[in-house]
Amino acid sequence: MKNSTIFGIIAIIIVIGLVIVGVLAITGNIKTEDKTIDVQGTATITKPADKVWMSIGVVTESTESEGATKAENENKEISNKIYTTLKNLNLTSADYKTEYYAVNPKYDWEKGQKLIGYTVTHQIRIDSEKIDMAAFILDAAIEAGANNIYGVNFDLSDNTRETAKAEALKQATEIAKSKAESMASGTGVTITGIKRISDSTVDYIPYRYEEMSVSDVSAKGGAENIITESGSVEVSATVFISYKFK
Repeated sequence: MKNSTIFGIIAIIIVIGLVIVGVLAITGNIKTEDKTIDVQGTATITKPADKVWMSIGVVTESTESEGATKAENENKEISNKIYTTLKNLNLTSADYKTEYYAVNPKYDWEKGQKLIGYTVTHQIRIDSEKIDMAAFILDAAIEAGANNIYGVNFDLSDNTRETAKAEALKQATEIAKSKAESMASGTGVTITGIKRISDSTVDYIPYRYEEMSVSDVSAKGGAENIITESGSVEVSATVFISYKFK
């Protein structure tokens, strides 16, 4: 008898709970999950490059008996000559900087890691919006003593890049919106708003020249015979949008 009473009370509680849930749902206090159309939009735009950046290097060596200082001093002398050359081309100190500098020992591994000398590497990055002077800048740096070329790239200046990103995002959003509208029209539903929107990484690809060496430039008679165009830069953006519909 006691068990029957307990079960009866539990049943009444369950019924009351279901009634309360139903009332809350009717009055809108319990939110149902929005129905959504989920779309992705991707856009790629092309902009002419308006900036060049290149990495050049000065590598010097000295023997073990000469010590690392000799290679360091020689490297510094050549680097200063390059800096003077860049200044004479009306580049400011903000247009170039040390990208990498290292002093490394050289070993003869066949003789049991015997120290035989030192290598000093100084990598200089040059950034300039004087893209028409790219080949001339490279030739001048080589003439001043640069003996390594790590890359020549044509890119977008900061302002142009931000403008291009905004344009790409806008176009990607319009593409996503068009997709959602077509899907809604095709299924006979009405879009009522946006539940969420997000963007992925905005990518851009600089126009890069293939790896070249100082000897390549010399063999071609100068950088102007290798760097013949500044090219264009592609900027891509992707957005994800969830549209609510009824």
